[in-house]
Amino acid sequence: QNKHDITKKVYCNAAMCSLGKQEESIELIKEFLEETYYDSRQIFSIIRDCAYKSSQLLRYAIKTVYDEYLNSDDEEKVIKAINGAYELCDKPKFNFKDITLQLIKDSIGVSSIVDKKFSDEVYTALINLVERLLNDKNKDEFIDVLFFIIENDACNQRLKFKSISMLKRLSVDPPR
Repeated sequence: QNKHDITKKVYCNAAMCSLGKQEESIELIKEFLEETYYDSRQIFSIIRDCAYKSSQLLRYAIKTVYDEYLNSDDEEKVIKAINGAYELCDKPKFNFKDITLQLIKDSIGVSSIVDKKFSDEVYTALINLVERLLNDKNKDEFIDVLFFIIENDACNQRLKFKSISMLKRLSVDPPR
């Protein structure tokens, strides 16, 4: 019964998003990150359908939800935002990468000075995201993230080593 209600809610949110309703678009993105009843792929296909009609609204919803999740004191939310970014970044048609990636970089401290220290799980999620998205064509977007991990005292040796090997694979010299 509950799953049936959630199905209705998700599809209603999608329909309202397509009609330009802000709150419902935000709910749709939250369900995507939370994966309460669906895996993110199912929800992403619904988001993809909405994006044809409401790309600007979804950009706003993604920015709003990512701001909330990435600035949360709950690391689970930060990790959910990072893990959800792959689907939103990897689809060139919608190109939400400019929003999600920049917000992640800003909140974790890659492109600004943030005093917040995160646990290994957050940095692991970040390096896994980079690993999934990284290729020769877009390496410039991620070199700063890899350098950040290598130079960050809060990151463990395994993550630093993984970052160094990714840089070497791209023929970029790691920082000394």
